Amino acid sequence: MKFVRAWMPVCFAVIFLGLVGCDKDKMKADWEKFTQKDGAKKKKKIKIPPEIRGTISEVATLVSAGNAPISGVGIVVGLEKKGSTEIPPQLKQGLIKYIKSWIKIGRPSYDTEAISATDFLLDKDTAIVDVSVRVPPGAPKGTRLDVFVSAAARTSTTSLQSGVLLPTEMTWKGVQTGGGKGKLYLKPMGLAEGTIFVNPFINPANPKEKGKFRQGRILGGAKITRDLTIRLELLRPGYQMCSLLQRLINERFPSQGKPVASAKTIHYIEIAVPQRYRNNYRYFLQLILHLPRRGGHGAFTAKAREIAKALKKPNVNYDSLALVWEAMGPSILPIVQKQYASKAPAASYFSARAGLRLGDNHLAGPIVMRFAEATKSPYRLIAIKELGHHPDLLAAGRLLDKLLNDRNELVRIAAYESLIKRNGFSAITRYMVDEGEFEDQPPAFIVDVVNSKRDFVVYATRTLEPKIVLFGRDIPLSTPFFYDSPDNLVTIFEKKALSREKLDAMVKKLKNTAEELKEAAEITKKTGRKLSQQEVREMVIKGQEFDAMKRQFNLGPNGEMPPHERQILAKDHLVVYRKIQNSTEISKRFRINYSVRELIRVLGETPRPDLKTGNVHGLGLTYSQVVGILCQLCKDKNIQAKFVLQQLPEMQRIYRITPSVGRPDTPER
Repeated sequence: MKFVRAWMPVCFAVIFLGLVGCDKDKMKADWEKFTQKDGAKKKKKIKIPPEIRGTISEVATLVSAGNAPISGVGIVVGLEKKGSTEIPPQLKQGLIKYIKSWIKIGRPSYDTEAISATDFLLDKDTAIVDVSVRVPPGAPKGTRLDVFVSAAARTSTTSLQSGVLLPTEMTWKGVQTGGGKGKLYLKPMGLAEGTIFVNPFINPANPKEKGKFRQGRILGGAKITRDLTIRLELLRPGYQMCSLLQRLINERFPSQGKPVASAKTIHYIEIAVPQRYRNNYRYFLQLILHLPRRGGHGAFTAKAREIAKALKKPNVNYDSLALVWEAMGPSILPIVQKQYASKAPAASYFSARAGLRLGDNHLAGPIVMRFAEATKSPYRLIAIKELGHHPDLLAAGRLLDKLLNDRNELVRIAAYESLIKRNGFSAITRYMVDEGEFEDQPPAFIVDVVNSKRDFVVYATRTLEPKIVLFGRDIPLSTPFFYDSPDNLVTIFEKKALSREKLDAMVKKLKNTAEELKEAAEITKKTGRKLSQQEVREMVIKGQEFDAMKRQFNLGPNGEMPPHERQILAKDHLVVYRKIQNSTEISKRFRINYSVRELIRVLGETPRPDLKTGNVHGLGLTYSQVVGILCQLCKDKNIQAKFVLQQLPEMQRIYRITPSVGRPDTPER
């Protein structure tokens, strides 16, 4: 009992101290909670992804003058009375000056003084249009881009179909060129011209879609005439950081001429695209953003190992991680090579891609090719595309030729595009449709015939270069065949073969008619005898019939029929003709065999007379009109092929964007 009484004070003391301790911790937590400001939350530590951490993109961002469109006001001709007579008053004087200086109309020195510039603008064959071009950030001088054209507001132009834009200078949107008070003078940034591509799938019978004929695009019709300024702007300005980044960039990308990086102020560094990257300027700008800020072999090695470790994790930005490797250069290749055999497909592909871009054709090339062949790989198409950038990888050319026969038409198209980039034409035959009268005049469009053994495919581009690709050497046109375009512009129908007897009789009749006309003309000239009205009437009818037959069958001056024409008439064939706009007449009737390529040629060739024979070779349809006809013929099964229209690539805005997790960041090389 005495023992218990002796220890009770000690126990109470221990219990008291414990309670005080608990209350103290609780009071501390309550006090911290109380002292926090209302609504304030405890800040979480931001975890910077490894593809950003320690790279230039963490402290700076690329800014280019290409963040705004360049535009101008132009004139479209050749609209076949679908243009307008309205001239916006504020543009009239500038347009008249443009016509006289650029088009040389109304100038005696060019023998055009009889034509008035105002009358030229008031013609229904012309239209005033707004022209604009979206310039990618950093686009160097000489870059080719698509042009967007739309009929000027408050004008009655109904369609830009078949129109040609005259050369038009463009500058920053909203800024007028030329000196004078109140006007900011800027030199033109680009020049646009060419045939307009109007959406070939517009339904002319739908009133709601008629307005779409007032706008179109010129594929690759703009040329940038000045280099754009590219700046690397620091998020936190400072002399030390500017100096560091300038040194790092110039060490990684040495240049014999102007340095790549030039620090101008503590706020920004000017970037010049090296000559070897001018065709891949977007890729070069991405390398700049992904370059680590700590240079040297030791720092690069440590960063390369960090990237290798991050690449093994799921749901990371594999593309940006690989770009950090690519930005550091070949010195870190041994670390990259160790990841080629990774069990994770993404890590294996992107490390092999980085290795291939860093020059490791021997080890990385076969791995990228393996992905290009893998039918179930999600990286198949981008692997095929990647092979197009490495023409020195010879085995890739043979693989791409093989992929032209793949079951998947998208794989075949990707293989074709990569072969074109590599200049690999062993399985491709190229035809130029309407090359023009002058050497520097580009063709209306290109037809590529691909030697492919799979199902037929017709592929048409709609950006940069007008091109129709036929997968299959001799794609036939099926029977029975009849086509009449929705606007009644083009008619195609089949014609049965003529027997040998009928063909001989036709040739004989034509020859006799030619001889009679020639004989009558000679007799009249020699004797001076005047023909009776009946004789004149008969000769006129015969002459008209002969001229009509001559146009239809490409006859010579004496009525002789070319062997090619006779061969076509001796077989079942197609007859193709078009309606001449704003008249009741039709064009010459072309007779062709059942060949898609021959049909494309006849549709697209300009109807100019041959200098030797005087014969016309085509109907002069625009590229968009030809694409629309091919699509409909595929739909109607007159062409037993799948029609594929090129997907438009989304323009990547590199400026003001830094790499981040989850960003679709596939570079367009």
